[in-house]
Amino acid sequence: MTREQVETEMAQYRTIFTVVRLLDAAQVGGEESVNSCSSCRSCYSYWGKNTPCRNCISRQVLEDHRQRTKLEYMGSEVFQVTAVYREVDGVPCVMELVQKLDGETLIDPENGDRLMDSITRYHTKLYHDALTDSYNRLYFEDELKDKTDPAGVVVLDLDDFKLINDTYGHQAGDMALRTCVDVVRASIRKSDVLIRYGGDEFLLVLPGIERAASWPNWTASGRSCTPPACRGIPVCSCPPASAA
Repeated sequence: MTREQVETEMAQYRTIFTVVRLLDAAQVGGEESVNSCSSCRSCYSYWGKNTPCRNCISRQVLEDHRQRTKLEYMGSEVFQVTAVYREVDGVPCVMELVQKLDGETLIDPENGDRLMDSITRYHTKLYHDALTDSYNRLYFEDELKDKTDPAGVVVLDLDDFKLINDTYGHQAGDMALRTCVDVVRASIRKSDVLIRYGGDEFLLVLPGIERAASWPNWTASGRSCTPPACRGIPVCSCPPASAA
């Protein structure tokens, strides 16, 4: 398509959509310079974001030329965004068609529960570890890493976990992980957050708990804890090398 042809198409779409814009490859999901002109702004800056969307449909469309649609929030308002591939004078581009949705009529009441169930399942799949059902590292990176509220943090590591896998097999290792998680869950509050940070490493975030108050309880708990399913596997708790 020529620039004139695509401008004519965009003018027609503007009678239907709230916003219609054309983005080239440099504007789709790329880093934005502080000196960028208004016509060179990245696609995500329109949504008030400082970094590219993790699920950038415009970048995906630019790669495989398949039309995609998703919902995007700006404050409390909901928008439907459709991205379509266009080649303008030989230059690969993406046309974004943005439509503001009416929150009161976004979905029929009878389908509301189905939507919430779908969102819940998506959130669980995205942020939960499949083996232990604790939160995963992505949850920590997205939801907790930049928080500044006071909280205690416990770092949990399973000693000789590789030896358990090598000696008893991976099924036994999986059982040890699940059992240890069950033991921890039985000792914490509902507000505490258990995260599987790595293979045998966990973080326990304790909102509102200071280290001086929490450490004695955890050493006592660790010394007396022997998971029933892991008899013969030593469980220990060692005090930190130095006090903060």
